[in-house]
Amino acid sequence: MSGKPRSARYTAELIAVLTLYAVALIAMNVLDTEGWPQALRIALLLGPAAAAVLIVPVVLRFVATMDEFQRRVIAESCLVSMVVVGLTSFAYAFVQEPLGLPAIGLIWVWPALMGGAGLAQIPVRMRLS
Repeated sequence: MSGKPRSARYTAELIAVLTLYAVALIAMNVLDTEGWPQALRIALLLGPAAAAVLIVPVVLRFVATMDEFQRRVIAESCLVSMVVVGLTSFAYAFVQEPLGLPAIGLIWVWPALMGGAGLAQIPVRMRLS
């Protein structure tokens, strides 16, 4: 499959999933759940996370259409990011309380992983080229 149809399909699928995510996020913050059964409240609160899970097959399908070099760059970049973010958060946990540092919410793990993977592509691509 050539690049343009592949990218167009990926973009369309990703926009659809991200739209579902946005709707779930808005619903979670706008709807008044006072008096709702707890199970329904939990389902609503987990809606954005459930929608985000749908990104996985979209991304995996897109990566499967890439050539071997692109797949290797992405795989190594994600691995670098995972190790750096993991070890940084591990180290932060040791110094947070003794140094009076603020707690960092888990909501920041995903953006840190994605940002780290994006930044790691630069040295990985340079090393592999």
